[in-house]
Amino acid sequence: MADDTLPGAADDKTTLHDDITKAFADAAATPEPAAADAPAADSGPPRDASGRFAPKDPSAAEPSSPAVTPEAAAVPSPAATPPASIEPLQHWPAELKAEFAKVPTEHRGLLQGVIKRMESAHQARVSEVGEYAKVGEVLTPHMEQLKQAGYSPSTYVAMLKDTHLNLLRDPKAGFKTLLSQYGITPQDLMDGAAPAAADVPATDANGNPIDPAVKAMLDATLKPIKDELEQRKRREAQEAEARTTAEITAFADAKDPQGQPLRPYFAEVYADLVALASVERANGRAPSLQTLYDKAVWANPSTREKLLAAKSAADAAKAEQEQKAKTEAARKASASVVSNGAAVPAQPSAQGNDRRGLIAAEFAKYDAA
Repeated sequence: MADDTLPGAADDKTTLHDDITKAFADAAATPEPAAADAPAADSGPPRDASGRFAPKDPSAAEPSSPAVTPEAAAVPSPAATPPASIEPLQHWPAELKAEFAKVPTEHRGLLQGVIKRMESAHQARVSEVGEYAKVGEVLTPHMEQLKQAGYSPSTYVAMLKDTHLNLLRDPKAGFKTLLSQYGITPQDLMDGAAPAAADVPATDANGNPIDPAVKAMLDATLKPIKDELEQRKRREAQEAEARTTAEITAFADAKDPQGQPLRPYFAEVYADLVALASVERANGRAPSLQTLYDKAVWANPSTREKLLAAKSAADAAKAEQEQKAKTEAARKASASVVSNGAAVPAQPSAQGNDRRGLIAAEFAKYDAA
C-alpha cells in the first residue's frame, strides 16, 4: 500500500506567498492615471466674418477675480497635499516588504486590504484542519509500533472507530471481541481484585470448610494436571500459529503451471491484508486469504494499476495467440495433402475459384503419366 500520510492540512499548488507576490506584480503593472486634458489655447479677441477684430461689446462686464482672504490664502491646495504613506505590515517577510515598496502609493491601500483578506482566509483554512493535525501529533510518536502491528494511520483510526461503534451497539459482545483479540479471559480481569486465597477459607461444593491438610494434598495432586493442561494449551496455540504461518507462506509463494507467482503483490499489500483481517475478525467474520488478498490489492492504488496493466497485457497476448492459430490453420488448409509419396492437391472449391488446387492437380497428372 502506498505510504499513508498523517492527517493534516493538504498543501495547495500555490502558496499564500505566491498569491501575495502576484498581487504585488499586478498592482505594479497598473498604468498611472492619465493627466487631465489641458485647457484649450486662448484664440484671442473675437473676430467678424471678414476676419477683422469685432467691436467690443460695452455691455460685457470684465470678469472679476474673487477676493482672497488671508485665511483662505493660508490653506494649502488639496492637490498639493501628498497622499499618506502606507507601510507594509510588520509580520511580512523582507522580500514581500521589498515588493510592496515598488507598488505606487495610490494602490497600496487597496493592495494591503486584499492581502489582509487573503491572510484571514488562509488562517480560517488552517483552523479547519487543525483537529486533523492534532491526530497526527498523537500518532507520530507511536508510528513504529503501529507499523509492526500492521497498521497505517488510516487503518488504525478505522479500527478504533469500528471498535467504538461495536461497543456502542452491543457492549457485551464488543468486550468479548476485545478480550478474544488480546488473549484475555474474564478471570484475568478479576486477578488482583479478589481477596487473596489465604484470606478465604476453602470450601467444598456445598460450602462446607475443607481441612487445610486435605486441601494441600489436593493442590499437590492437581498441580501436575494443571501444569499439563497449561502446557498443552500453549503447545496447541504454538501449533496453530505455525500452521497459520505455513498457510500464509504457501499462499504467498504459490505459482502457476508456468512458474509465475499467483500473488505477485503479496509483499506490497501485506500490511493492508493484516489490517483487513483484524477488522473482519472484529465483526465476527472469517474470510479466506484469497478474499482478503483480492480486497487489499484492489484497495491499493499502486497494485490496482499494476493489476489492470497485467490484465491488459494478458488479453493482448491471448488475442495474438488466437490470431496466430487462425493463420496457421488457414495455411495448413491451403497446403497440399501428401499421400503414398505423391502430392495430392487439395480439391478445388465447388465454384472452381481454387486456382492453386487446379494447377497442383495438373502437375499430379503429369507426374503420374
